[in-house]
Amino acid sequence: MNDTVQDFEQICADYYASWYRFHPQAAVEIGIYTYAGSLPPYDENSHRALIVLHEELITALDELSSSELDPDHLLDYQVLQGAAYLERKNLLLQDWRYHRPQDYLPIHALYQLQIRPLPDAAKQFLLLLQATPEYLSGARQLLSLRAEQIPAIWAKSAVAEATAGADFIDSLAVVEQWQQIPDLEYELQEASRAVREFATFIQHELCPRAQGVFACGREYFEDLLHFQHGLPITVDALYAFGQQLFEETRQALLEVESQLRGDGEPAVFPQALFTEHPQAKSLIRAYQQAMVEARSWLQEHRLVTMPVMEDLRVIETPEFLRHRIPFAAYQEPAPNDPAQQGYYYVTPAQGDELSGHNTVAIRHTSVHEAYPGHHLQFVTANMRSTSRTPIRLLNASATLYEGWALYCEMLMSEQGFLDQPLSRYVLLRDRLWRALRVLIDIDLHVNQLSAKAAAQRMVDELGFEPQQARAEVAWYTESPTVPMSYATGWSMICKLRVHQQQQQGFDLTRFHDQLLSCGSVALLVVIQHVFGVDTAQNIVNDLFTNTTK
Repeated sequence: MNDTVQDFEQICADYYASWYRFHPQAAVEIGIYTYAGSLPPYDENSHRALIVLHEELITALDELSSSELDPDHLLDYQVLQGAAYLERKNLLLQDWRYHRPQDYLPIHALYQLQIRPLPDAAKQFLLLLQATPEYLSGARQLLSLRAEQIPAIWAKSAVAEATAGADFIDSLAVVEQWQQIPDLEYELQEASRAVREFATFIQHELCPRAQGVFACGREYFEDLLHFQHGLPITVDALYAFGQQLFEETRQALLEVESQLRGDGEPAVFPQALFTEHPQAKSLIRAYQQAMVEARSWLQEHRLVTMPVMEDLRVIETPEFLRHRIPFAAYQEPAPNDPAQQGYYYVTPAQGDELSGHNTVAIRHTSVHEAYPGHHLQFVTANMRSTSRTPIRLLNASATLYEGWALYCEMLMSEQGFLDQPLSRYVLLRDRLWRALRVLIDIDLHVNQLSAKAAAQRMVDELGFEPQQARAEVAWYTESPTVPMSYATGWSMICKLRVHQQQQQGFDLTRFHDQLLSCGSVALLVVIQHVFGVDTAQNIVNDLFTNTTK
């Protein structure tokens, strides 16, 4: 280890020792529990201190001789430099304290303590409960100062999340894990009351005044493309890519529909084709079975190296998350979890809602969320020393983890696991959905499309139910560039595989292992690191011809 590497590691250690205090929940997610009983500070001194922390980091990185770093440390350097630039800019231009009421809620922080292997979880849990009333009282004062800056859609989402969150807190009274806490019932009641009052405050005081703009704008959107996702492209190039993919996928889907229906009538979501689904009481069991089958099939066919230690529990989606998760989702384990136990969330359904949980879709979803999708990828990242550095764990890019999961659906179809008659239809339907996300992502944040118009477009183009479309668009407004990442990442992996297949001695398993060897950071950065800068540039040129910056 040379002096430059030592200097870089010391810079990182000093930076994160301070950074964790401002982001206690993110720290818990990667296994750092120093501030597990705290909520993010929002006083003016803390806000200024965090800005200064990033300025000092940027200066220290600029002064470092990065050319003397080995490839793995250079990758970390590149990712950290981009992350520091983005967070500093966000703090200066989009101060979360005045326009993101949802970020004050302690619900997810409480839930994290329930699923993470903390040695003193009960103590930290009590500290969070006790801090909640005063914390939310201060939040109300700040939000009142500039309520007009709050986007109406965020205020409405925060009401739903707070209401469901209060119910979640009430439900914790019977959780065995917390029974040792003194005066548990009283502490839960006080925290729940504070969250309900916060919801009422948002609904009656903020919602009538909320008229802020959720769009991040072209400049910041392109900053995210460049510094978070490693993509040296313009918004316009990305939009053109999305349009082409959407039209190509639409035509392929219509052809499959015509074959299935036998009459050539286009209907993007013919639900009559999906009448086979489990009963409501058997829903979790159906997902569990599909997950086990995918895992067994993958072990037999060895398409990618399986982690030595891992576990995945299929459970009902926590109630406070259900308004955001209509079907299923995944929660990865912390890197220091010895069991590497992830959670596969399935949202309960009744009546007509069960058609979305049809047997074909369940199988596809289990490939995407479990094996070889999210669970395998995140656990693989956790098990490698170079890919579980704080830098890589805290700066994941959806171009890799969502691009990989979408690619896995295609892979498991090619290899014969997703072999039901309707599997090709589901594959293309989901790809069309992800292609449309590219367009709506940009339209919302750059082209001034309203949330209402975006939701209607999903209803018209995809046949979504209005409520589902509104829920989709709500999270798109909060997470610029994440929606575009699914289809963009999938396309890059497909291009990369074609390129590598032309090389002598290509091995599919080795290709997948290489792709997952660097963690969850920006896919194009991983391609540069593993497969070479020229290969990465060729992929960009193929997908975004003559549009690089």
